[in-house]
Amino acid sequence: MTGPLHAKRIRRPAVLAACAGLVACVLTGCGHVLPQLPTAIETEFKIDISTTQAPGNTTFVFSNAGSLTHEVLVFRPSLPENQLAVDGDGNLSEDAAGMNKISDGDNINPGQTQTRAVDLTTPGRYLFVCNLPGHYKAGMFTWVTVK
Repeated sequence: MTGPLHAKRIRRPAVLAACAGLVACVLTGCGHVLPQLPTAIETEFKIDISTTQAPGNTTFVFSNAGSLTHEVLVFRPSLPENQLAVDGDGNLSEDAAGMNKISDGDNINPGQTQTRAVDLTTPGRYLFVCNLPGHYKAGMFTWVTVK
């Protein structure tokens, strides 16, 4: 067969094959691994996060796997760990000299998550902490090195 009808019949399978390939590519990421966001998992009284991060404006998923409400604050203190200011109840003094808060979000209820960008563009040590009453004193913080 020749003519316009035959040409359409030949094109349809080719178009269907191309569409199937495109759908497969989209569903599989075209052979590329889609990046996973860094995760910080909070429980009582711990923040589980990779302690080494690459510099950059990094988007984290903060996940509360505990039974209490938590938060995540991020500081880039200019003071050594043993010189961080605490109040009379043992909570971190967030506004004290040398604390340099770089990220603060809403409280995270049990079973909930929060996705937030954190500016880690400057290499150094960062403090990820839950500073709800009594949590810092109970050891709910992690130091992260950006390099």
